[in-house]
Amino acid sequence: VVVTALGGLSKAVPWVIEKIDAIGEAFGQAWHLAERVEENRNAAESIAAQDQALIDKKRAFQVEEAELNNQISELRAKAAEKDKYTTDQRIAFMERARDLELELANKRKSIAEDELQLAEKRAAQSENDAAANDALAAAHANVINQTTAYNNKVRELNGTIAELTKQTEEYK
Repeated sequence: VVVTALGGLSKAVPWVIEKIDAIGEAFGQAWHLAERVEENRNAAESIAAQDQALIDKKRAFQVEEAELNNQISELRAKAAEKDKYTTDQRIAFMERARDLELELANKRKSIAEDELQLAEKRAAQSENDAAANDALAAAHANVINQTTAYNNKVRELNGTIAELTKQTEEYK
């Protein structure tokens, strides 16, 4: 019964909107209600699709992040073993760890940017409410924080590599 009623209602709504637009035209008003409803429906569908794509991207990144963190940890451990590896080998380990760290940082930033785009779309569809504005500000701050983390990681890893390179030069 409920399904039948909702089905009938879904058919009635476009008819009602059409009649409201017709009344507006009769009074010399171009309300374009049907067009606005269609635009809002399309925007909602776009937001839902983008939201699902972001969920899928985050889900895939969880496993990839764990694997990359494991590789980075192993490379850093090798780079710390002075008695087992030459300085050149240790530098190569740190350079590879740096590349993986930067790959992770880029992916985190990409996700943060996707979250910001989604928050911007949601904010554009909402009535300037506090929740949408808070989500937008948080997403924007997250992009900035991910950029800062990326820059800090680059400095840290390049400093470690420079230190190892200096040690190599001192031993020569």
